[in-house]
Amino acid sequence: MNWKLFIARRIYKNNEGGREVSKPAVRIAMLGIAIGLAVMIVSIAVVIGFKHQVRDKVVGIGSDIVITNFEAQETYETSPIVANDSLFTELKTIDGIRHLQRFSTKPGMIMTDSDFEGVVLKGISTDYDLTFLCSRIPLRLNKF
Repeated sequence: MNWKLFIARRIYKNNEGGREVSKPAVRIAMLGIAIGLAVMIVSIAVVIGFKHQVRDKVVGIGSDIVITNFEAQETYETSPIVANDSLFTELKTIDGIRHLQRFSTKPGMIMTDSDFEGVVLKGISTDYDLTFLCSRIPLRLNKF
């Protein structure tokens, strides 16, 4: 006798010989649904966790607010703006601003043996807050 057909008939029929789905089939279906739901919940939690980590790293390397020249919209290279003491004094009066720092960016290329890769170099000033970088990079970035 075909063992697949035997198992299918055993699951499909109840003890009285009627044409109803038996308890093992219902239990298997419930277990499959429960496992599927658990896998979906875990995968959503992992994706949300990664999203928060990526966001924190992007904000940590960049910042929440960046003031640049309007021409910076077109290229990765920022044109300098006048950041004098009066601008800094005015910005420090705004609630929630913890630190102000100057920076500049310059696009470049890195050449390997077989390929080119585009990079954006970020130049920082001496007042740059290195707390985030020192917590993420195993090198000591205290003095250059």
